[in-house]
Parts: sequence; C-alpha cells; structure tokens
Amino acid sequence: GTVGFVGVPHGVEVPIEKAQPGDLVFGSWGPAGPGHVGIYSGNGQMVHAPTTGDVVTEAPLQPGMKARRVM
Repeated sequence: GTVGFVGVPHGVEVPIEKAQPGDLVFGSWGPAGPGHVGIYSGNGQMVHAPTTGDVVTEAPLQPGMKARRVM
C-alpha cells in the first residue's frame, strides 16, 4: 500500500509538536505499523484523503500521530 511505499523507516522521526509543513504524519497504528499517512500543513492540520477514493482535504491531526521529516 501507499503507507508501505512511503516507508516509515525513511527520514527522521520528529516530535509531533515540532512537525513542520511538509513533514509526513502517520497514524491509525496497528501491529504492522501505520495505516494512514498525511502531509503536515501547519497549525495542527494535515492534508490527507480520509478514505480510499475520497477527496483530499485539510483536517486536524488524529490522536497518536507521529511525524517524520524526509529530505
């Protein structure tokens, strides 16, 4: 899936409170890792597609999300 392709092992984890616009944010954690990915847009918001086939929107970060900076 997309989350596996984006790859949590890539980049550097940053505390969610230090996330900067453009950082990847991962959530919906399960035994195999994250089930959701978005792009941090600032002010506690992310850009993401809420469900497969849905439109891309800006929404608040979900509880438990983690951020990674990939350069």
